Amino acid sequence: MKNLDKTLDDLHSKLIRLKNTNENGNGQCYTCGDKLTYHTSECGHYPYIGRGNMMFRWNTEIHKIQCNNCNCFNDGEPERFRDNLINEIGAERLAKIEFDSRKPYKWFKSDKKQLIKEFRSKIKELLKDKTI
Repeated sequence: MKNLDKTLDDLHSKLIRLKNTNENGNGQCYTCGDKLTYHTSECGHYPYIGRGNMMFRWNTEIHKIQCNNCNCFNDGEPERFRDNLINEIGAERLAKIEFDSRKPYKWFKSDKKQLIKEFRSKIKELLKDKTI
């Protein structure tokens, strides 16, 4: 299962970075707005739901690209990240996500394998329109 988790982590990061950059691979940090490229961006996890939360670990709705400074050195810029998410998906949706994140969740091996297939398919589709 550890190998599946590692594969999912890698694919999830790639997917988030592809989704949040333009056709040339350029984007901006979700929290500070600095210009980034696909290669210099990181997959930022919503700071109020830890990366270890299995229900939302590979959720594409609450993960965004961030610069290394915001993601690592500033602990994800939790207040800015939260404010931006509220503006994007709404306070009600975010409250539901936060509530659901308190529930225990366990992935089955078959579910992880299916998610890997889905991520690979989405990545392939996104790469068609990119010059990275």
